[in-house]
Parts: sequence; structure tokens; C-alpha cells
Amino acid sequence: MAYRFSKLPTGWTRTTGCDLGAFKAGGQAGTSIAALKCLLAVSLQIDFHTRTAAVSYNDFELLTGLSRPMISKGLRALADMQILTVTGDHAHCYTVNEVGDSYWAKLPFDLLRLRLKELGNRGAIRLAALKIYVILIARRSNKFDWTALTYEQIVDHTGVRRSDVRAGLSELYSLGLLHADMVHPEDGKPPFRAYFIRGLTVADPRLGKVPEAV
Repeated sequence: MAYRFSKLPTGWTRTTGCDLGAFKAGGQAGTSIAALKCLLAVSLQIDFHTRTAAVSYNDFELLTGLSRPMISKGLRALADMQILTVTGDHAHCYTVNEVGDSYWAKLPFDLLRLRLKELGNRGAIRLAALKIYVILIARRSNKFDWTALTYEQIVDHTGVRRSDVRAGLSELYSLGLLHADMVHPEDGKPPFRAYFIRGLTVADPRLGKVPEAV
């Protein structure tokens, strides 16, 4: 069975200045959450080749659960970081830029369209959850169904406080966006903990497959 996915350019996650560490917590947490949600919303809609989508504010509201003022702040933050280019006067088109490199990652289309709005729009833990989700998506290998990062690597890649990593992961588990399990390598190496993005996993039906819409 095939599972639909969308394209998220990920070069910006590896470029200092507009990487995940640039999405600050504290007094900026609300804007950072809005920016990441808007980026995911655009990526769910973009044309696979042009990386461009026409997304209305009504679409943003439905996909993200954000208010219009916060959508505006989030989009402005993405434009300021040059992750997003906005064109058009009335019907805006949004292009996710290839910053640094042309690598991209798969987003689980059906599941994320349902669940993105259910993640809260305030607080350090919700921001941590979004940043962890994006880095696990961005670092997911084409060869495997999982991403293996330690807490320390998550902190290094995202700027999330180590004390917030567990709570951020718990948010993702509770929303059904992520599953953690032990991987037992066939070469006899020690087992390790890995993260499976629900809606993309194809090797094991227990791990949150989302059937393609008919």
C-alpha cells in the first residue's frame, strides 16, 4: 500500500543563521511555533518540482490552528530568515527555498494535515516538539524507516534544552505523530532506540500507517 507524502526542503536545517536554533523560545516561542507550523503547512501544499504553493489564510488557519495575526508573524519570520519567499499581491504564493543544499525530506501528508493543528501554539514544550519533529524528519534516511538521534544530538541540532526533550517527544507520541522503538541490527551490533515518523513507516503495520485516501 502506498502512503502519500509531501516535500520539505531541509537545507536550511544545516545552515547557521536560519537553522532550527534560530527559532527561539522564551518571549519568541509563539512566533517560532507559528513560523514552523506555517512552514509545514506550505510544505504540505507545495508543487513537488517548483516548491511553490498558493495557500490562503483560511488554509493556514485550518491546517495550523493559528490565528491570523500569528500566521502573519510566522510568515514574516520565515521570510526574514530567507527560508520562504512570498510573491503576489492578493493571492500570495509561497516558495520554500533551497538554502544551502537541495536535499529534502518526506512529510506524512494525510496524518500531518489532520494532526498539525492539534499541537498547541504556546510554550517551550510545544516549540520543542515541533523542532524535534522537523529534525527527525530532516535526518530520516532513505534506506531505513527510522531516525536514530541521541538526546545530546537532538539538543545540538535544535537548540532545545535537554530538560525539554523528553516532554517534547511525549507531545509527539500523544498526538500520534511519532513512535519510538528498539532497533536490533542484523550485524549483531547492540540494539538502539530509534524514532519512526508515523504515516511514513512501511515496514511494520503497528507503527501508525495512514491509508491513502480513495
